[in-house]
Amino acid sequence: MIKKEQETFDKKKKARFPCPIIPESFLVIPNLDEKDKENAVVRLVAYKHQLDDIIKVMRKNGFAARTFIYNQEKWQEEKKQREILR
Repeated sequence: MIKKEQETFDKKKKARFPCPIIPESFLVIPNLDEKDKENAVVRLVAYKHQLDDIIKVMRKNGFAARTFIYNQEKWQEEKKQREILR
């Protein structure tokens, strides 16, 4: 049983990229409220299959990490709905 788990772990380890976050994707969004200087919104772009690992690490280090997966078709549908509501 331990051997199977070790093999599974080794396969996952080989599938990982050396850097799961895409280089130069780090962006700090400026805070509009000057009273709140302790908090910030930060955008990171990561590979989809490594997302869970990144979120675990971020939360372990005290960050409130959230996922956002862009879907162009869904965005187009929502855009049409917004135009209808206007």
